[in-house]
Amino acid sequence: MFDYLTAPMGVGRHRIRLPRYPYVQTGLKANLLKHQAYYRNQLQRVDSRHLLVRLIQSSPLPWSAADRPFLDATRDLMYEVANALDLTSNVSRGKVQYPGAFYGLGVSEAIMVHDTPFDHYLDWREMRPVHVHRHPVTGLHLQPLDGETREASGWAAISINYPMLMWTFRQWRLSNDSFIEDYQLSVAHFVMMVVLPGMMGSHLDGVVFNRMYNDLFELKDRAPDEKSAFYLIDYQSKLDESLEEYLSQVGRKSLSLEDLLSSIPTIHHDTYYGMTHRPDVIVNSQTRWWDWVAYMPVLKVWCAYDYLTENRRNRTEQKDLLKTIVRTQRSRWLPEDLAVEMEIDFVLLTDWLTA
Repeated sequence: MFDYLTAPMGVGRHRIRLPRYPYVQTGLKANLLKHQAYYRNQLQRVDSRHLLVRLIQSSPLPWSAADRPFLDATRDLMYEVANALDLTSNVSRGKVQYPGAFYGLGVSEAIMVHDTPFDHYLDWREMRPVHVHRHPVTGLHLQPLDGETREASGWAAISINYPMLMWTFRQWRLSNDSFIEDYQLSVAHFVMMVVLPGMMGSHLDGVVFNRMYNDLFELKDRAPDEKSAFYLIDYQSKLDESLEEYLSQVGRKSLSLEDLLSSIPTIHHDTYYGMTHRPDVIVNSQTRWWDWVAYMPVLKVWCAYDYLTENRRNRTEQKDLLKTIVRTQRSRWLPEDLAVEMEIDFVLLTDWLTA
């Protein structure tokens, strides 16, 4: 079922024309780049207990080995390290991470470790080993995802490409970027100055989706009026106007699921498929709960859209979703602290799909 939501990044044919949105998109991209440049050049570090610090420090890898043996070693070690930290993978269901390692107190995080192949010849500075698939934040102020935020409550789904993370860390350690004069910076500096800024693109697309989601379901936006560490232009009102126009236009159309997802406004990725793109991980009883956490909000948008517009173009996908819901309800795939909340969503989806 989740294959329908995770087409290769960049695939998607339909776009809703929003005349004022390019201005907002360009401005928010500029804010994103400003955030990334600021934290990449500030001598700051995360807490030494941060999940990514522990993940790297608990990895006894042959750091001085040649490229290919090093990458092979990361894949050999990945499951052992993930299990030790209670992270989800092909071979272990893992645990809900609370408080969130990235989004802090109030947010429960589902974190999956994977080894999706990547081109290690690319510039390591452009690699994004940690990807946000879902989070509850609606504020456009950009704060580093260091686990110290206190602005939202709910669920987040995050994936970590373990070999890419270890490769990026190794290349950083070998570069001048990791030195201040003769002093080499720590793992905690690497996380704050390299990894977390790279996460903000997917985070920002999630913010746009969350604001659209709240408009669709008429939910009150409780995002506090916090400030960034530096000045950012405020595009909140312009963004909300464009999202209202988007919902107005899409509500008058009958779109396929693919076209609906490719039409959702984004900032960083070309289409929303860039957000939902699933890591190259086998779908099994260990990873299924992560899928539900990651994709429940977009499933609710899709099912509500088909219900409200009386759209019949997605009957095959709707039947598959119903079957997946029934199989999940009969199984023990969901952790106890997720099962009750998810059951409410299952009832809602079923009502929309069978109306």
